[in-house]
Amino acid sequence: MVSYNEQRKRAVHERIGNGYDDILEMIAKYIDKEIVPGEKERDEKKIFPRDKLEELANLGYISIPFPSKYGGSDLPFLVYTVFIEMLCEASASLGITVAIHGTVCDGIEKFASNELKGKYLSDLVKGKKLAAFALTEPDSGSDAGSLKTSAVLKGDHYVLNGRKMFITNAGEADIYFVMARTSKGISSFIVEKDFEGFEVGQLLEKMGIRASKTGELIFNDCKVPKENLVGSEGKGLKYALTMLNSGRITVGAYSLGIAQAAYEKSLRYSKERKQFGDYLANYQLIREKLANMSIKISAARQLVYHAANLKDKGLNFEKEAAQAKLFASEEAVKICLDAIQIHGGMGYMVDTEVERLLRDAKMATIGEGATEILLDKVIAPRCLKEVK
Repeated sequence: MVSYNEQRKRAVHERIGNGYDDILEMIAKYIDKEIVPGEKERDEKKIFPRDKLEELANLGYISIPFPSKYGGSDLPFLVYTVFIEMLCEASASLGITVAIHGTVCDGIEKFASNELKGKYLSDLVKGKKLAAFALTEPDSGSDAGSLKTSAVLKGDHYVLNGRKMFITNAGEADIYFVMARTSKGISSFIVEKDFEGFEVGQLLEKMGIRASKTGELIFNDCKVPKENLVGSEGKGLKYALTMLNSGRITVGAYSLGIAQAAYEKSLRYSKERKQFGDYLANYQLIREKLANMSIKISAARQLVYHAANLKDKGLNFEKEAAQAKLFASEEAVKICLDAIQIHGGMGYMVDTEVERLLRDAKMATIGEGATEILLDKVIAPRCLKEVK
């Protein structure tokens, strides 16, 4: 059961007070009633949850942290973070779809011209259109600076050529935030799904989050109006990395939601299942696993909410977002493995759903910056700068 539980409530109150309890309670009740029941079928049949996206948009939940002039709710990013956490507790596929969409909205709001904001942002914030973030290529994942997709200005258009890979929301999105190399360096563009020369390539089969869509994008002399350049030429990689900082908070929240679901399923099972004449919850080794799961979730939640709170305050949160994402994602995988172990043979079966949680959790240790890259390229350099 998804709920605005006491741990979440206390962690929110520590940072922004109790003024947001009503909306978070309402979100939790909606998710528990409307999202939880259909997730098993969506995962098994790989059904993209378009209907649920529309419901979330109509309820205003997708627009939580964005400016009211674009149809947003002007609420703290922390409230949005808790929303993503609870959504992923029920459906990681739906949660990652919404989170990536939000990352693009955040980037357009920060870096695009007023004309581009006026043209695209309201429809995106209101959920009338879906967005995707296109940085990764077949030969450049973690090494984003080596991307090869090119953009050449010809008259009143840029002409894009190249391929993108592992793009969340591929084929479902209306708007793509695309990074390509110009004469001045990597630049950012807004590409509409119907632009000439743009097509969605193969959709990829995944280990987890199977109700979300992940695929290839192909640019073959794709014509993009020059006014669809985001910001200035040569600054696209800087924009992308800034957007990823916020995205890492939501991936941390994604991991938290999965971990919470695995923990609660394990807790309930341990109090219902008897072995050798006693409930599992009464055996010391099982109790130790449950206690450690709870500790890891509490620690991860503090890191994730702290990073979100720093963002709300306008303070630098690059290192904190990376730490939160790294810790929450790695611990979520461990928690899901323990959940399977507690469930025993049933944990390996599809019906208990804990195997799905493990499949969904693993993505977070790779996406939005793999654990090894965050340690070496983000966290360690920031730590070294702190000691003179």
